[in-house]
Amino acid sequence: MNGHLEIWIEAYLDDELSSLHRHQVEAHLGECQPCRALLEERKNLSALLMALPDPANLKSEARFVAEVGLQLKQRRKALQIIPMVPDLGWYFIPVVLLLVLTFFQTVAILSNMLWVVPGAKLILLDQVSLVSVLPSLPEPLSALINMMDLLSPLNGGFFTGIGAGLLISLMYVCWLVGWWVWKQRTAVSQV
Repeated sequence: MNGHLEIWIEAYLDDELSSLHRHQVEAHLGECQPCRALLEERKNLSALLMALPDPANLKSEARFVAEVGLQLKQRRKALQIIPMVPDLGWYFIPVVLLLVLTFFQTVAILSNMLWVVPGAKLILLDQVSLVSVLPSLPEPLSALINMMDLLSPLNGGFFTGIGAGLLISLMYVCWLVGWWVWKQRTAVSQV
């Protein structure tokens, strides 16, 4: 045999050669190192190909896509827990505003009910007055505060009754606008 066995190696490995050709190939392999190296490479390649799983046992394309989709859905659910914290914060604000409004309205109603009892106004104003704790204010400012009854929580005046309600309503409207803007931004970021 002249030259190398490149065209005969596959047939030799698959045992497709006649006995005469087989003896010639084996004799050549005993003398030629490059052909022996080529035979080893082909044996290793054949072993690798035999180790591959049977294509019949592989998943179908539809099943593979469905499994990947299911894994992505599970990851999305896990990631949705984290954004729930800001959501709860946004819902907590109006609850707090409602509680504060309820407190001020309750104080206003109770203080108006207390004025019905004779002498209760003087006793309660002396006990709860915040003016004694504050430093002395200039006369015009002190007269204005006394006129509006701002420092008397049991007086149920304009600020406690209507002013607090208006202030809390304004805070609620500001919260509502902020919440709407936040929802718009999160909807855009999810797309």
